[in-house]
Amino acid sequence: MSQTLSAGITRDRAFELLNEHNKDPFHITHGETVEGTMRYFAREFDPENEEFWGIVGLLHDLDFERYPDQHCIQSQEIMRERDLDERLIRATASHGYGITVDIQPPPQGKDYNDCLCMRLGLPITKRGERNKER
Repeated sequence: MSQTLSAGITRDRAFELLNEHNKDPFHITHGETVEGTMRYFAREFDPENEEFWGIVGLLHDLDFERYPDQHCIQSQEIMRERDLDERLIRATASHGYGITVDIQPPPQGKDYNDCLCMRLGLPITKRGERNKER
């Protein structure tokens, strides 16, 4: 049995937070899409933590619209200011590993964010730029 993870925030509050920091509908839809994908894989690989991984997907690009050059850096500060769980902060920031941060993806849930987006043909962010083909 895996460890139960808590994001330190409800899904509804996470959605409000996403909307506080993003005004472009693209970013909101992208967060919801990645949330759904993360939940799908969590049901398969880590069912006890589906809610946690869904919130990771929802908030993974929390800072991108306002801080594209500091993507996965500013989001950590935003979440820490709200006393969110450090595991959530690390999991969301880890998809910038090797690009803007040195935080490696968590072992138990993997970091599906970018690889899932690419496999599904979803617009994703890479190296500080939004995919132009949205």
